[in-house]
Amino acid sequence: MWLVLGLPVPSLVVGAMAGAGGLSLDAVRRLHRRGHEREALVALVDLLVQLLAAGQSVRQALEALSKSGPTLLRPELQAIVARQRQVSLEQALWEAQLRISQPLFTLTATALAVGSRSGGRLTPLLDELSRSAHQLEAVQRQLRAEQAQGRLGALVIAAMPICLLVVLRVVNPGYLSPYASISGQLLLSLLLGLIVAGYLWMLWILRLPEPELGVLPPVATERGEDEAAEGSS
Repeated sequence: MWLVLGLPVPSLVVGAMAGAGGLSLDAVRRLHRRGHEREALVALVDLLVQLLAAGQSVRQALEALSKSGPTLLRPELQAIVARQRQVSLEQALWEAQLRISQPLFTLTATALAVGSRSGGRLTPLLDELSRSAHQLEAVQRQLRAEQAQGRLGALVIAAMPICLLVVLRVVNPGYLSPYASISGQLLLSLLLGLIVAGYLWMLWILRLPEPELGVLPPVATERGEDEAAEGSS
């Protein structure tokens, strides 16, 4: 901004805004990571369905996936496998829910915990969960594509006044002479701030809601169930 307009106050304002934008990159990275995490979870459920359909137990499937599952989730799967040697599988899966905090993983972990104890058939349940996850992910991809178009439009709208200032500076610098005074620079800084505020507001409108599902409580152990039954009696 200093090179383009040669005005100190707007340049400082733009520099401060750029610094704030750099700090917000962490939030953007977290959103991207959660998106990749959701895709990896869909692949994980597909692999679980295949392994359980092949006759493997829940523990065997988790051990196999901790070595050859989705790369992004391998550390968590390895932590579950290691933790289940110290506590029950249900407890290990519940602790993983607290770390991952994804609705699909919460449902999958709860299904695995219940199925490992009851001995019921998990494959049909996980297969249905996989189909639902694929459908939801397809909708999410379409929404993200629409969101990207909206963000591009917001960026164009926000950049037009700044591009106009650049054009005026190149074509006829005299047009910007009223902004050479301190009051003019403050006014220009206010206008730039309003442009940025409008751009952020458009991004806020275009944001996608994050699906939420609270962490489900761990499946009670047999001892816990007996104590609960005695207490109720």
